[in-house]
Amino acid sequence: MVFNASRRTLLKHGLGLFGGLLFTTLNLNRAAAGKAAKADLLYQSQPHAGQRCATCKFFSPPDHHGDGGICAIVAGEITAEGWCLAYTSVT
Repeated sequence: MVFNASRRTLLKHGLGLFGGLLFTTLNLNRAAAGKAAKADLLYQSQPHAGQRCATCKFFSPPDHHGDGGICAIVAGEITAEGWCLAYTSVT
């Protein structure tokens, strides 16, 4: 009887641990698929040392006429004249 109780306890804790690991893994994968906050990459709305978003490979210009665009890495609207730590030249 004692053996069965400890086996049940072990099984309950093991399932709990497995569920927790699965939940953590799913949340980490979801975060990895998302974009970084502007503050995390020190985004600024002006160029830095001649580098600007418009010449970065991650920048996509807007569909309409204007300055804003979209970045593959940084969340939110990005200005073509901006810059962040993820800057990577197109060339």
